[in-house]
Formats: sequence, C-alpha cells, structure tokens
Amino acid sequence: MKKTIKKKDHERLEDSNIERVIELLNAEKPITKKAACEILNISNNTTRLNKIIEDYHERKERRKRNFAKNRGRPLDDFEKKNIVNWYLQGNNITELSEMLYRPPTRIKEVLDEVGVPERARGDDAHRATLLPDQAIRTSFAVGEYVWSARYHSIAEIMKDRGKTRDGLSNAYQVYVYEKTEHRGRGGFYADQRAEDLGSLSHLSQYIDAEKMTF
Repeated sequence: MKKTIKKKDHERLEDSNIERVIELLNAEKPITKKAACEILNISNNTTRLNKIIEDYHERKERRKRNFAKNRGRPLDDFEKKNIVNWYLQGNNITELSEMLYRPPTRIKEVLDEVGVPERARGDDAHRATLLPDQAIRTSFAVGEYVWSARYHSIAEIMKDRGKTRDGLSNAYQVYVYEKTEHRGRGGFYADQRAEDLGSLSHLSQYIDAEKMTF
C-alpha cells in the first residue's frame, strides 16, 4: 500500500504551488531541484520532492478519471445526503465538487432543489443570508434545531422571548453550534428574530440535525 504524502504546517504543498514547480522544472531553462524545494518550503530532499510530484500527477489522473466516470450519471440519494450534510457542516461547493467528483454547478443545483440554506462567503460572511422558501417560518418550538441565517450554522431554540419590541416578529434565544479548534463542538448563546432563523424539517430525509451538533 502506497504511503500518502504527509504535509507539515510550514510546507506549501497546495496544488497551484506544485503545478508552478512542475512548470519551472520543465521550463526551457529549468530551476534546480534545490530551488524547487525552496518554493515548496520543504527540506532539500530530492526523493521527497519526486514523491510529492508523483503524488500530484496520480491525484490529477484519478480526479480526471472519476469525473469522467460520473459524467452524465444522475446523483443518487446517498450522494445528495452527503452534499446536504457536508455543506451544512462547513464545506464549500468547490470542496464538495472535489470530494464527490461532480461539477460545482451540479452541487449547487442539489442544494437549491432541496432548499438548503445558503452560507455567506467572503465580505458577506457576517451578514444574514436569505433563506429558501422551504425554510421560512414565523414561529419555532423550544428544543427545535434550526438554521441561523445570521451566524450560518445550526442552532437550537432555547427560549421563546415573545414578540420583538416592534411587535412585528417573534424572538428567540438560541444556542449556535460551531466547530472548535480541536474539531469538537462548542457554541454561544444569541437572541434572534424568527425571520433570521430557518426550519430544517424539510431536510429531515437528508440530515439528523441533532447529531450534527455533536
């Protein structure tokens, strides 16, 4: 069984950086292998450099082969379940595409079809996102697991705060679950209006919201 390449924290083994090194090594005036190691921020070890490049080529070929195998094949229920679960747990569409060997457009179609709440990205990361029609509700029950459109994570309804000050909405205290540095689950309390919370009941065939908080 072939050993996988173990990456150290300081090493720059992103695919884009490995591609750059390969291009420079194959250039008309190629760089030295010592220079290639410096670009990747690895020790001057020709054997390891060769293994990194070999592993990259094998992964690239495997990716091409698996995408070709899935081309035109409908997504099955297991794949859809993984898409919904992994997206709600924090993976983005590009990551899901690479994990399942499916085009990003197809991943996005599944998320839209089943009504998965969208997570904000980039500069909008701290803004509440719009909820899909399937998730919109005006009231929730204590103990119910919901989606926080403001914090982009699963939350649990802890208290019913009654009407908001303007009387236009219901308010709730929620516990927002989030990943910790040690891959466990932590979180924090927050007060939110009903319009910033989304029901997850329409996704019950794909997820177990309570298990996703562990």
